[in-house]
Amino acid sequence: MNTIHRAESMGHFLQVEGGQLTVEKAAEIPADLLQELQEKKTAVMEALERDKKMKRIGATIGIPGEIYTWSLSPYSSIFVERARDRWELYRMNHYANRPPYIKVIAAGTTFKYIRGEAKRYIEYLSKDKSK
Repeated sequence: MNTIHRAESMGHFLQVEGGQLTVEKAAEIPADLLQELQEKKTAVMEALERDKKMKRIGATIGIPGEIYTWSLSPYSSIFVERARDRWELYRMNHYANRPPYIKVIAAGTTFKYIRGEAKRYIEYLSKDKSK
């Protein structure tokens, strides 16, 4: 299970403030989770920063630091997903009695690139809807 998800499911909200990782209810955190957070501190902080950046462009966090979503309609969603060392931006359409249609919009090795592509795609869809 993702370290951030595990901590937050136990009621320990995590955030980055002034370059420091802060943990709500830190005194109540189990020893094994505290050790895991200490060992993965840099990765956890990077994931929290990614979450913050994706929220700014309207994403919902699926799995902290790894999966982000936008719901376009009852039938269509956009996803940004990290798989190993690669990021993908794709759109999935669901229609009754048909398999889902998946279109890969962009793929790359850096979060910065995929975030930029997601932002551009969301802006493109917003402009297209306003016509």
